Amino acid sequence: MSIYFDRIYWIKITLTMNNRKEIQDKLNWDNINQLHNAVSNFSRQSFDIKKLWITVEISLITLLSSLKVGDIDFAVLIIELVVFFFYFLDSMTYYYQNKLRYKMEAERNAIRKRYGIKYKSPNQEKCSIFKALFNWSHLLYYVVLAFGILYAPAQAFMVKFTFE
Repeated sequence: MSIYFDRIYWIKITLTMNNRKEIQDKLNWDNINQLHNAVSNFSRQSFDIKKLWITVEISLITLLSSLKVGDIDFAVLIIELVVFFFYFLDSMTYYYQNKLRYKMEAERNAIRKRYGIKYKSPNQEKCSIFKALFNWSHLLYYVVLAFGILYAPAQAFMVKFTFE
C-alpha cells in the first residue's frame, strides 16, 4: 500500500505547471487530429454522394427516356426529387464539416490562450445552415434544379403555341 501511495505522490510532485501544459496540449492536439480525420471522412462522403448522384441521374434519365411524350412531366418530377434528396444529403455533410472545423479552431485557441498568444475567436456564423445549403460546391445541383423549375413554364409556353 505504501509503494502505491508513494508512486502517486511522486507523480503528483512531478506534474509541474509546464508538464500540465504539455499534457493539456497533447490532449488538445489529439482532439484536433480526431476532428481532422472526421472532417476528411465527411469530405470523402460528400464527394461519394456527388458520384452516386450522377450515377443515379444517368440511370434515371436512361430509364425514363423510354417513356411516352405525355409522361415526360412525371419523369422531370422524379429527377428533381432525386436531385433534391442528394442536395440535402450533400448539404448535411457540408454543415457538419464546418461544425467540426469550428471545433478544431476552438481547440487551437485553447492552446493559444494557454500560452498567451493572441487569437481570433472562431466565427460561429460560418457554421450556419444557410451557408451549408448555398455554397459553390452545389453548383451542379442548382443547374439541374433550375432546369426542372424552368421546364414547366417552357412546356406550358410550347403547349400554348401548339394549339393556336
